[in-house]
Amino acid sequence: DESMYKPGSPPEILLCLGARQGNKVVTLVEGLEPWEIEAKELASMVRKKHACSTTTSTVSRSKQKKDIQMVQAQGNLLNEIKGYLSHEYGVPGQFINVSQKTTKAPKKTKSGGKRRGGAKVAAAMP
Repeated sequence: DESMYKPGSPPEILLCLGARQGNKVVTLVEGLEPWEIEAKELASMVRKKHACSTTTSTVSRSKQKKDIQMVQAQGNLLNEIKGYLSHEYGVPGQFINVSQKTTKAPKKTKSGGKRRGGAKVAAAMP
């Protein structure tokens, strides 16, 4: 029989911000499985309470054997989701890791177009 409890401290739930095109921000939530929180259930609650778009996806990590679920919510909802995890699901705040850093979205480049000043630079070179 496999025990539900494992030795050591429980793993943290990671809340962080991610950037999409331009100034669009999304909130990312990872690490819900050890706490037996359904990603789709959390996404549905956030969607209803904040009238924002949410999505769930499976992310594979090379260090871990199992795939993990990730919830993506439109907008900066770090404090709101932390509150839900504490009050609705009973996760102690010390096990919720909130990262204020925003990961930058990749810059889009125009393909096929000429850059301004390109001819001047080429003509100035010997």
